[in-house]
Amino acid sequence: MIKNWFEGSGKIDCSLQNLEQSLENHGSFFKGVVSCMSGISSAELIEQGQDYVIIRTNEGIMKRTNISKQIEPVGVVIEFDEEYQAGRMVTARSHYFDEFLETESATGL
Repeated sequence: MIKNWFEGSGKIDCSLQNLEQSLENHGSFFKGVVSCMSGISSAELIEQGQDYVIIRTNEGIMKRTNISKQIEPVGVVIEFDEEYQAGRMVTARSHYFDEFLETESATGL
């Protein structure tokens, strides 16, 4: 049985509406997210399709596939598989489940 090896949370300063608009072009969305990751100095969108993106970073080639987006009034869920070929020796395969919920501070309450 596969178990979670990483679980965490964080805060971003935007509304769910802004997130939904960003996800309309998931290629640009994922390129932007990847370019903010630690250790990444360059990220270039190579290809995108209905449910996948391929991004070249300074470390290697990242393929995010089976991308699904669930947009509800109370939150947004993004789920995808990732294969990251970093250099010649390392290939990481992961499954991501990202849940975004709006907090009181984001709505001004």
